[in-house]
Amino acid sequence: MNDKLELKLQSYLDNELSASDRREVDGWLAKDREWKSLFAELQNTRQALHGNEPEVRLPETREFFWSKIQREIARLENTAVRPAEQKLPWWRLVSAGRLARVAALAAVALLGVFLFRHEEVETFSQVHEVDTPSAEMGSITFRSEAEKMTVVYLYDREPAPELTGKIESADQ
Repeated sequence: MNDKLELKLQSYLDNELSASDRREVDGWLAKDREWKSLFAELQNTRQALHGNEPEVRLPETREFFWSKIQREIARLENTAVRPAEQKLPWWRLVSAGRLARVAALAAVALLGVFLFRHEEVETFSQVHEVDTPSAEMGSITFRSEAEKMTVVYLYDREPAPELTGKIESADQ
C-alpha cells in the first residue's frame, strides 16, 4: 500500500470518488483482507471522532453574535487615538502629581544610600580600632584588602627589666 492508495480509500469512505474510482476500490475491498481491515479501522475512527465531537451552542442567535462583534470593531475604530504631538508637556505632569511622586522616590533612594554608606563607614572604623589593656602595650595593625584580612601585632612598649639587664651587660 502506498499513500496515494490509502488516500483514495479515505476518499471512498467520505463518498468523494467518481463512479469508476468507486468500482476500483470496491474491487480492492473484495479481494484483499488488508484493505478491508484498513477500511474498518478508518470507519471506526470516523465514528469515534463524530460521536465524541463537542457541540458548541451560543446563548444567542448567530446573527446577533456576529453583530456584537461587528459593533465592537466599529467602536474600536471610532475611538480617537491621541496623536503623539498632543502628549502632555512636563509642567502638566507636575499638576498631575507625577513629578512629586518621582521626587519622593528619589529622596527615599538617596536617604537609603546615605544610611548604607554611613553604616559601612562605622563598621569599617570599628574593625581597625584596637583597645590595649595597659599603657605598656602597643599595637600595629595591617589590613590587606586583597586577602580580606586584618593582622594586629601587640607588643610591649618598654622592654622587660630582665631583658634590659642582659642587653646592658652584653654591651659592657
